Amino acid sequence: GGEATSNVANTSLLDIAGATFLQSGGIGGDNDAGPSGDGFGGIAQVLINDQSQFDVLSLQLDASARGGVSNSTLGGGNATGGNGLVFLAADGVLNVANGVNILSNAVGGDNTNGDAGDGLGGVAQVRLQAAGGLVDILGDVFLDASGTGGSASGTTEGAGGLGDAGVAVVDLPNGGEFNANSLLAIAEGTGGSSTSLGGNFPAGRGGDALGGIASLFVDAGGSATLTQSFEARASAFAGFGDGGGNAEGGSAVLRVIVGSIGVGTNADVGASAFGGAS
Repeated sequence: GGEATSNVANTSLLDIAGATFLQSGGIGGDNDAGPSGDGFGGIAQVLINDQSQFDVLSLQLDASARGGVSNSTLGGGNATGGNGLVFLAADGVLNVANGVNILSNAVGGDNTNGDAGDGLGGVAQVRLQAAGGLVDILGDVFLDASGTGGSASGTTEGAGGLGDAGVAVVDLPNGGEFNANSLLAIAEGTGGSSTSLGGNFPAGRGGDALGGIASLFVDAGGSATLTQSFEARASAFAGFGDGGGNAEGGSAVLRVIVGSIGVGTNADVGASAFGGAS
């Protein structure tokens, strides 16, 4: 993927009555006879600089990636998620009438004749850089930086792909105000499975899984208010195979050092690890 940017600067106002979609995903090509292509997510970002304002109905940033599917012993394509970012400088304002989705997830390519591809999650982030910044979202916020390994199946003993999650975070390091109906941040790693033709028996080794970072941080005098719920998932699920994959959970965090966080109903954080069956 390349770069898709909306930049509101110099005390300007950008007002979009409809939905806004910034796309910089990457998709690797499929290949039956050789190695499949890798997919690399790019940069999808909204930058709101000093004293500028962006009003929009809904917002989606997509820097996700998918590896190509293979039928070759040379392997499925790897996938690396990119950087999906909403960034506010001092006194920047973002008003969203509905919801915000930021995707930097990655899915490795499947393979029916060898090893599957790895999936490496990227960064999905909302960052209020300085005091005076305001994010007001009437709907829900969804951040996805998960990494999912591809699955291997067939007559060979191909291994499932690694699932390595990235970072899904709302970050207020120096003040500011963040308001939304709910926040769901996902940075889960899922290793790919390895099964025989038909999917009934293990074949090669299951893919390893690493959880990432899923969090809401308020560090220096800011405030975050969620009318409904907060959920952060940084668990790891290793793949099934002839020798299941290893799993290591990540970090799911709800943190306030100086400032305040308010959650209207439930707060749920999880960073478990589940090794693969064999």
